[in-house]
Parts: sequence; structure tokens; C-alpha cells
Amino acid sequence: KNMYGRSVWALSLRANRHATSQAVRFYTDTNRLSDNKTKEVAPWLHSSLPVSFWTVEKQRAFLTWLAEEMNIDDDNKWYALKKTEITSRGGNNFLNHKYQGYLSYALTSVFPEKKWKEWEFQVLPPEFWSEKENARRYFFDLAAKHGYKSFDEWYNFRSADVTTKGRGPLRVYGGTLGKALPELFPEHQWLPWKFGKLEPGFWKDPQNQKKFMDYIAPKLGVKEMDDWYNVKSIDFSNEGGNKILAQYKNSLSTALQALYPSHSWNLLKFVGDVEANWEDSESVKNFLKGLEKQLRINSPSEWYSVSSTSVVQYGGEGLLRKFGSLAPALALLYPEEKWSEATFHQKMKETLLCNVQKALEQFSSLSGDASLFSLDTSNTEYSLFYPALNLAFDVFLESDYSSKKKFVISKKMPNGVTLITVPFWWSGHPPSLLVTLKKEMPNIPLLDISEEVAPIPSSLPRLQMKKSLVSPTRSPDRLPPNYLLKATEIRLNSSFNPTGWWISEKLDGVRAYWDGEKLFSKQGLVIHAPKSFYQHLPRNVALDGEIWGGKGNFQQTCSLVVKRLKVKEEEQEEWTGLTFHIFDAPLHPGPFEERMEFARKIVGNGNEILRMVELRECKGKEDLLETLKAISETGGEGVMLRQPKCHYARGRSATLVKVKYFSETEVKMLGLNTAGKSLICEAINGEMCVVPCSVYDYSNPPEIGAVLTVRHVGFTKEVNGKPRYPYFLRVRRDVTWEEVKREKLEEV
Repeated sequence: KNMYGRSVWALSLRANRHATSQAVRFYTDTNRLSDNKTKEVAPWLHSSLPVSFWTVEKQRAFLTWLAEEMNIDDDNKWYALKKTEITSRGGNNFLNHKYQGYLSYALTSVFPEKKWKEWEFQVLPPEFWSEKENARRYFFDLAAKHGYKSFDEWYNFRSADVTTKGRGPLRVYGGTLGKALPELFPEHQWLPWKFGKLEPGFWKDPQNQKKFMDYIAPKLGVKEMDDWYNVKSIDFSNEGGNKILAQYKNSLSTALQALYPSHSWNLLKFVGDVEANWEDSESVKNFLKGLEKQLRINSPSEWYSVSSTSVVQYGGEGLLRKFGSLAPALALLYPEEKWSEATFHQKMKETLLCNVQKALEQFSSLSGDASLFSLDTSNTEYSLFYPALNLAFDVFLESDYSSKKKFVISKKMPNGVTLITVPFWWSGHPPSLLVTLKKEMPNIPLLDISEEVAPIPSSLPRLQMKKSLVSPTRSPDRLPPNYLLKATEIRLNSSFNPTGWWISEKLDGVRAYWDGEKLFSKQGLVIHAPKSFYQHLPRNVALDGEIWGGKGNFQQTCSLVVKRLKVKEEEQEEWTGLTFHIFDAPLHPGPFEERMEFARKIVGNGNEILRMVELRECKGKEDLLETLKAISETGGEGVMLRQPKCHYARGRSATLVKVKYFSETEVKMLGLNTAGKSLICEAINGEMCVVPCSVYDYSNPPEIGAVLTVRHVGFTKEVNGKPRYPYFLRVRRDVTWEEVKREKLEEV
């Protein structure tokens, strides 16, 4: 009854209970065996056995018995077995003392005839991946699962493929595929830049740069060093060389000079390259010589008619930043000439007035009344004076703009003379001068022209501005409605004749407008792109284009851009792989061909972000269908057609045509159709419609209220009715349902 006696009794009771539970568990586990046979069939269930008991035969017997106990009828089921399931059935001594607690060791030792995949087991020994042969077997198995038949296909591996469940060989072999695979498979010549991730600073190493240049040369048609002159930076960048160009200010010529210094390079052949070495006098002279060819300058005096904006368009902005103007740079090329800023201004004035006079002479011959355009050369009050029309002309030079002198294109003088001031940004295109005169003097007897031509801009277009000449106006926070050109979609069976139109592939990306300072979405919202993206776009130049992430990547591209409509943090890597493809220069006053030529000069040879959309002339309906088929077979969305000689229009326009195999429209997600693998949606007209989808999309449906893009073959009643034969394509995250309905209503 004392405390000590009670403690002894409690301990005894606890021991008896433990023995009883052990007995119950034993008889439960072996209830189908007789007492005499249990010891014979499964001796490991009775008591702790010495290590010497576990001979190879006993190990095989135990594992065979365990397979029957656990209903393991397939070797692959061993991989899911947990250690506790083995030790609770008498395998504690066997597993822990013989094989350090690892089932993978046990099975590969006892059944070596089987082809085990140790990496599939729940637990692996720490030293497993240190054996290179184990890692090699793992990668061969992984390649077989992905269907890869050659080493070159292994570049498609991603780190996530190799580190399933937190296990994998990468942590033992450098942490990246680019380090692991060359070490494990030295028999293959690996190209590090083909892997998704490279070690920091890889492209800063000249040896790696040169290795890539030697590898890519045959693909670009380079058989000898001089063949590099024929390679455009944009083509080099498209083949993966954008990271190298980034080390050399996006200049292929600079990269070649640095990596192959023993070759005698002729920089004249690199005219139009994005960046030249403006510190080197020979580079400057070669650039100017090349520019002479481009502008067809036959004598030094003709340089006086070249404006700074023309130099910028041909890639010479860096030259002007270095020298301030053309005069000091030309002194290097022609030291015997006496170059002066005053002479430049005077010659520019003479050139502008000469172009005006030539344009009016053309109008005179067309009007049939030459006396109207008789020039009064005795008048000294005006630069050009036409008394019959009471019309005079003057010019507005770059020097006037730099001094912030106010520009007025038309002014009524006290004596009744109309004074037209021609600015330095006038292209010299006679029809634009004619339209300006008709606008300012409606009663002037001039012939109307058939082509649609814009007048001379009343202010320096943003697309021609330079930091050295212009303090740009503040960029807006949102674009006005219908500010951008929108395409008209046509069907393949329409009577539309595409002959002579400009054809290009329709990129499945996100529409974007660059006003020279900010990016805007199709809806007019500011896109807060990362600095790494912005720094490759030309300042003070208006460009219309598409942000593209490659074929089949619309959802990822859209997600990144939509995020940037709201979030302003400065991640640098999340937009890696996105490019900006230019298909128009909206503020240029000229026809489409002139706008594209101007855009090409601005883009130059391109960089890792900026691209030009490839255009060619369509030969007819058959050519259109063949092009559409070829693009569709490679995963493209369709084609775009631009009317020749058209001017940029705001809103929906027939000058831009979109052609696809299927039409597309938007619907609103309402829910799942339990009667079949389809979605219940709302059409533009408010009616409900059933939209079939894939099994995956049905199992992972879009959220309720989401805007969906569906393909279809027309509408049931009228435009914006229910789509016929719809099929779900993708989720649109760049617009709301209200915006879609508003846009469709405006179209109607």
C-alpha cells in the first residue's frame, strides 16, 4: 500500500499490457498460419534475429514474403513502399543493419537481375548521385520518358524536370544543366547557350563569345571572315546572338573587331550598324563615306543640304552626340574644306526654297496657267514671292528650333500677302506642300490630287525628334479611345482581291504602341515594362507593333503584360524572351511604304528587343492561301494585309485586313456544362452558348466571369450573334467583358 509498492504494481501492469498487445498484433498478422508453420514460413515475425540469420536466401525469402503481404504484384510498386511498412513486419534488423535503412540498396543487392530505377524510391542514400553512372542512367531514363532520341533534344530539359520531389543530380554537378550534362556526357559536344539557364557572367567571357560566333557562322552563310559584312545584326540576334551584342552596344561590327582583331575590317561595309566607335576617327570617316553612298552625295558641298534628322535616321545619332553637329565630323573627312555652322544654315535654307520652287513649277505645268506661278525675283522682302497669287515663302531651320523660336506655318501679312513658312522637317514631297497650300488658301487655283496625302506637320513629328534638338512634351497617362489602327477581318471565301497588298504573318502577341517615352496597350493603358525592355526602344520615336513571346506563348505573354498594367516593380528577368515587332510608324505623314522605310532606318539592324515585321508583296488569292497554310502548319495564327500607299488611320479601317482559317470572337465564362465536356458562356448579344473544349480545359476551367477567345465559322443570326461551331482557344486577360462589349457596339 505504500508509494513504492504502488509504483512496482504500476510497472508490472504496464509490462503485462505491452506483452498482451504484442501478442495480439502477432496473432493478427499471422492469423492464417498455424502456430507450427509460422516459425517455419516467417521466422522474422517472432523475435529479434541475429545479423548472421540474413543470408542471401533468407533475404530473398523475406522480400518475396513481403511482396505477398503488401500485394506488390509489379516491381514499380516497390518505389512507393515506406520504411516503416518494412520494419513493422520484421524487416528492421534486415534493413537497418544490412543496408543502412535504404530499400534501394536492399533490392538492387538481392535482385540484381532486375533493372531498378533507384531515383524512384522514397529515400536515396546521400552518396547515390556521386556515382556518375547512376546519374547517367537517370538522364537516359528521363530522356526516354520525354521521347528524346538524341542528345540535341536534351536542350529542352528544364531544371524542374530534373529536380522532381526535390531530388536530382544537379546539386552534385554544378547546379545547372549546362554544367551537369557536359560533365556526365563528355562524349557529346555540348553548346552551353542552348540551355535555358547559364551561369552569371557567361556572355562576358570573350572565349564563350568567340565559341558561339564560330558555331553560328555556318548558319548565317559565313564561310570566310569577309562574309560577316553580309550579316545583319537582326539576323545574328535572331539566331541567339543578342546577348553578345549587348556586350558591344548592340553593334555586330564592334563585336567582330574585338573578337577577331587580327582581321583587317573595313568599317565602310558596316554602315547602318546600330553603334559605331565614334571615338575613332577612322570609324567616323568610314561612316560618313557610307552615308555619302546612301544619300548619293557626289561632292563635299552637297553635305550642306543634309539635315541632322537625316543623319539620325541612318544611325548617326551617336556621331551628333559626340561632335554636336556635322561640321566638326566632316572636318575629319574633308580637312581641306572650311566647314561652318552658318554655311550649313544658309545652304539648308537654299535647299528648302529650291524644293519649294520645283514643286510649284510642277503645279504650274499641271494647272496650264504658268503666269500664276511666275516668281518675282526683284522682291527682297520675302525669300520667294508669287505676286499673281499674293503668296510668299520662308523657311524654319533647325537653328530656329533650337533657339525655341515660335513656328507658324501660315501667316497673313498686313499687306495682304499669305506667308507660308516651310519647316526643316518637310520631306520635300510636293503633294504634301500642295495639300498645305489648299488648306491654308482654299481658293488657290491648284489641281486636286487623287492620292490621300497629309499636309506638312505643323510641329516637328515625335518620330524625328532627337535629344540634342528637342525637349519632348510630356507623354500622356492614357491614350484616347480608338487611337490605334484596328484590322478588319475577312473570310477566305470573300471576293477580296489581295494582289499588290503587303502581306505578313499575324503574330499571336499583345498589341503595343510606343510614343517615344511610354508603352501603351491596345486599350490605351500604360504598360510598365522593365527597364531592361525600355532601354532598347528608341527615344522620341512613335512606333506601332506587337509584344511577342514566340508561337504558342500567348497566355504567358499576355499574363506578363497585363501584370505590368498595374504593377510597377522593376524585375529584370520576367520579360526575358519577349520582343517588340514593329509594323508601322503612326506619326509619319507619308504613305505606308514611306512609313515602313522610316521605321526600318530607326530599327536599323535591330537589337535583342526591337524587330521589324517581315513584309512582302502578295501575288494574289492563291499566294494568300498558300502563305496562310504554311503559317498555320507552323503554329501561326494567320496573316495581315496592308493596302499599298495607305495612310495611317485611327480606329477600324479597311486598309488593314486580317485573314485566318477560323474567325475569332470573345465570350464570357459562366460555368461548366455537366452534360458534356464544354463550357457555358455568354455571347456578345447576351444569349447563352455552349463552347466545346479539351479535356484538360474542362478539368482546369477558366474562372467565372473570365473573357474567353473562341474560334467559330460565323454567327447564327447577325454580326455579334451567337458564334457557330465555337471552340475554346484561350483566356484574354488584357480586357474586361465590359470593354469587349463596348468595342463590339462601336463596330456595329
